[in-house]
Amino acid sequence: MLRLLQNLMGAIIFCLTLSLPAYGQNRNWDSGDGLWNNASNWDPNDVPDTIAETATLGGFPAVYTVTYSLGSTTVGGLSVINGDARLLITSSGANVALLVEGDIANAGTINLD
Repeated sequence: MLRLLQNLMGAIIFCLTLSLPAYGQNRNWDSGDGLWNNASNWDPNDVPDTIAETATLGGFPAVYTVTYSLGSTTVGGLSVINGDARLLITSSGANVALLVEGDIANAGTINLD
């Protein structure tokens, strides 16, 4: 009977993990002004650039601007939780797109230029 319960619990946990979204890998901005595509500006040191990653601008306690200006990237979610943070999405003649597949939370500023 105990073995049956253990197998049942294992099956339930497995089914629950299948229903969880894949947006569990958060990348936190941990720098001042800087470029989105510079891995050293993120914690952990990895640029959020897949649907499995979310990007959070908020941990750095200051006024700062994050500039996104290269190509097309899709992330799973975007949170600008520092009211003094600014995300600047800009292009210099080339096509630029920051696509967010999931939720966007914004307490700061997001500019399109």
